[in-house]
Amino acid sequence: IPAGVESGSRQRLPGKGEAGARGGPAGGLFIVFHVRDHDLFKRNDLDIYCEVPVPFHIAMLGGEIEVPTIHGGAKLKIPAGTESGKIFRLRGQGVVDAAHGHGKGDEHVQVKIEVPNRLSGKEKKAMQKLVEQLHDNHFEETSRMKKLADKFYERKKKLESV
Repeated sequence: IPAGVESGSRQRLPGKGEAGARGGPAGGLFIVFHVRDHDLFKRNDLDIYCEVPVPFHIAMLGGEIEVPTIHGGAKLKIPAGTESGKIFRLRGQGVVDAAHGHGKGDEHVQVKIEVPNRLSGKEKKAMQKLVEQLHDNHFEETSRMKKLADKFYERKKKLESV
């Protein structure tokens, strides 16, 4: 089976089909491929898509994670301040182009920020200390939403006083 086949791809094996009429040569055997979905990877043409969890501290401070690819693991640098849903592209980590025999697609990695779900009392206190140091201006979307809400309430107040 050639690398990179996808559902619906066909392959012909000459001379491997049924015997010909009246002792004639065997015909060709046509194979139609049906590729099952994968639990981790999704395919679109030559590109591969996957979602990977990133611990919140790596997303916040930056770092490197190991990402699965169809060719094995790959390192991915996560810049400080990465938000959940950000998509990174790993060039050449996709599917081999079966039609042309050369070239590969890319892998698109969508990060999902993971927060710890069980903290000890000591860990909670340490996190609380950090949180007390942070302000709304450390959170771009929170600041933006707060400004929009304040503007909305200000206009609403003006309209109600009329």
